[in-house]
Amino acid sequence: MGAAATLGPELFGAYRASFADRPGFVEPEADEWLGDLRDDEDYRPELSLVARGPDGDAAGFVTVLGNWIDQVGVVPGWRGRRVGAYLVARVLGGLAEAGADAAWLCVNDDNPAAGLYRRLGFRDAGRRARYLRR
Repeated sequence: MGAAATLGPELFGAYRASFADRPGFVEPEADEWLGDLRDDEDYRPELSLVARGPDGDAAGFVTVLGNWIDQVGVVPGWRGRRVGAYLVARVLGGLAEAGADAAWLCVNDDNPAAGLYRRLGFRDAGRRARYLRR
């Protein structure tokens, strides 16, 4: 189901499909988004994954920077089918195999995935303020 993510159209398409329905989503240019990952010295391509359904189409993705799970996204038609749990579990296994003793991620309080992350063993380490300009 999961395969190494290549920095290209499939990964960006999975990102876009996963987040396009979020309020306030502003779609970046594909080259910009992919370039930000490519240029980040902490990007872990060996742990960043794309999950595919039986038809081969992307069902979700995860990107990893250092020991941080940077982004996890699940395409709307695949939500509620444990794709996100699968991706995060694969990353946690990969980090453990690489000798990491901790993994980190940030999630909005109102994101339903917060419960998933707690079930996978993550604990709240703090909160940060978010301010909106009007």
